[in-house]
Amino acid sequence: MNAPFIATKHDYARRLLNMAKKLPWDAKAHFRAPKDRDLSCPSGKVRFKDHNHAVSALHKAKNQRTIAQENKIETSRKECRSYKCKLCKGFHLTSKADYTKAA
Repeated sequence: MNAPFIATKHDYARRLLNMAKKLPWDAKAHFRAPKDRDLSCPSGKVRFKDHNHAVSALHKAKNQRTIAQENKIETSRKECRSYKCKLCKGFHLTSKADYTKAA
């Protein structure tokens, strides 16, 4: 009897890369790291230069969650909204659904 397959992050990444190899060249750009983000925020978080780029990253995260769910793989992508950072004036992603102001 075969042992059950246990997926790891490496298996998930390998599957994504294999999917990317089968796609046309233009579609492979979707799997590369976007050039619209950087780590220049003092908080150390990934910084997006505007709201549109942050929303685009949210859509990509949702697509990755969908692919992982279809392949019965766990994923750590839980981002659900973006917010403007007071430190760097850029945008970040968060997994907290509700915005509550600190008192």
